[in-house]
Amino acid sequence: MEQAFWTVFWLVIGSVIGALTQYYLNKRTFEFQKRNAKKILETEIELNLDALGEFENRLSYLRERVAANQVGSSNLFVTLENFDYSALGPLVNSGHFHTILGKDRVKDYFEFVRFFRNSNAETLNSKLKIDHELGRSLDTLDEYQARAKELEGKLEKIKTYLQR
Repeated sequence: MEQAFWTVFWLVIGSVIGALTQYYLNKRTFEFQKRNAKKILETEIELNLDALGEFENRLSYLRERVAANQVGSSNLFVTLENFDYSALGPLVNSGHFHTILGKDRVKDYFEFVRFFRNSNAETLNSKLKIDHELGRSLDTLDEYQARAKELEGKLEKIKTYLQR
């Protein structure tokens, strides 16, 4: 009977130690993944801030050309193809995106994504061309510039948050 007690005792001790070890390893793995996810998100934000700079340069160029009456409607367009959200899906699916940023920053990031997605370029360009025909393209470019600055500020806040 004593032998059975010690066998069960050591079996329970071994199980507890195994469970604690597994818990510790899982926790370390999650923290490692979270750190990597944060670095990936920081990189994606940097890429999108660079793309935003290119977008703003294009707006300035168009503004100068429109003001000088030196642009045809075929050259009156903006592109959003340089914005990159390739890491967003995996980060959202893993749960790290929401865990790292929290509700308000997630909302701000998705607002940026909704405006600067490639499929929105068609809408922006259509509005720009229609407004150009109506003589309001400078106002539209100013509107796009203001929106870009607003969203840039939100993305910069997220970047600052991640770097703390």
